[in-house]
Amino acid sequence: MPLSREQIALIHVAKDRVAMAEDDYRALLRRVGGVESSRHLDAAGFTAVMKAFERCGFQSDAARKAFGNRTGMASAGQVQLIRKLWQDFAGAEAADKSLGVWLDRKFKVSSIRFVTAAAAPRVIAALTAMAQRRQPT
Repeated sequence: MPLSREQIALIHVAKDRVAMAEDDYRALLRRVGGVESSRHLDAAGFTAVMKAFERCGFQSDAARKAFGNRTGMASAGQVQLIRKLWQDFAGAEAADKSLGVWLDRKFKVSSIRFVTAAAAPRVIAALTAMAQRRQPT
């Protein structure tokens, strides 16, 4: 079964994060996956290529960024939107740490992972209002 677009994209993200040259990337695909292109990898080849990238220093941030489906807590979509709104408001240097400081001050929540499903719409509304006030009229 062919890989999904997300899996192929993850391979390319890993290649970029470890700063692998195109020639080295193609050699890795041939050596580890037995293919010329990531589109031709199967599931076993994908796993082998990702393990090779991990040996090169790649660490996925998927587990750190997505907290999964947790009862009573903000959904993954809400968390993603909160992060995007914060980044739009605070700029490129925005991080979860600075977001956590703001959340603690305004909502008494020390980290984005502790935002409840009930509080998430209020956080989103507050960030949207802050961004609108910041826009020049």
